[in-house]
Amino acid sequence: MNEPSALSLSSVAGEGSRIFSSVRNIHAHLFSFYHWARRGLPGSWVLHSVWANRWNFEGWLSHVAESDETWVSKGMVFFQLFEELSGEIAVDWILRTESLQRDVGAMCAAWGLSAPAIPHENRGGHGDHRRHYTPRMVDLVETTWADDIRLFGFDFEKGYRDGPAALHGDTAAMKGRVRYDRVTRRARFVHAPDNPDAAALRAG
Repeated sequence: MNEPSALSLSSVAGEGSRIFSSVRNIHAHLFSFYHWARRGLPGSWVLHSVWANRWNFEGWLSHVAESDETWVSKGMVFFQLFEELSGEIAVDWILRTESLQRDVGAMCAAWGLSAPAIPHENRGGHGDHRRHYTPRMVDLVETTWADDIRLFGFDFEKGYRDGPAALHGDTAAMKGRVRYDRVTRRARFVHAPDNPDAAALRAG
């Protein structure tokens, strides 16, 4: 999947449903989306197909980083994980595509469920995305989508930075502490004065 999808999972002990979703390293995500767009996209995404077939990856990325026309654009990429009206985190658990089997196992263990085997499907076949980035393109991604990088812990070379990220795994501790503003299209920590990620987001 090129766009994060929220799925409902029935929990145990009559607690209702829980929502989980996944994110992918943003550098890999953008590279994959570009090639996906080149194959042709429907509806409001058709502009990306036009742009992706007009420019190479660098040209498309440069345009998107300045565009407000349609997702993916210069706004936060993974905004779908937040409620539309309140801006609060909408999911209970965030997985990483790159470590999906391990992350699903941890989530299911926490929720008292048996973890299913996760097949690896929809391989792109375009090789290591890092070979297609210049230093200028890496800087462009890290400047334009700084909120995504800070919140989810993305790292160009390693995929994810070392140590915990604000949004990975159980999101309970972050609910009410980070909020997405659909006007500014930025994310902000709102109740975490001692959290180093909060300071980074405010500085951004």
